[in-house]
Amino acid sequence: MASERPRSETLVLEALPSGSVITMEQLSRQLPQLSWNEIFHAVDALSRQGVVLLRKRGFEYELLVCRQVGARRVEQLHSSGA
Repeated sequence: MASERPRSETLVLEALPSGSVITMEQLSRQLPQLSWNEIFHAVDALSRQGVVLLRKRGFEYELLVCRQVGARRVEQLHSSGA
């Protein structure tokens, strides 16, 4: 299970539009290969690392990539063989 976590983080980061906001619902529709649980855990990990910003707006949660950190994190995940 631990080996899937970097893969899910990479997929989440690749699905996030640079400089734009996306809801968790939109993200889950873009990543049908991941379960809701996998997406939630990836977003949680990325948020704790400061790679993405997660905020609640009304009844939805929105995500956005912290630009410079997010790009560097994607490169790290790819270079680690994920």
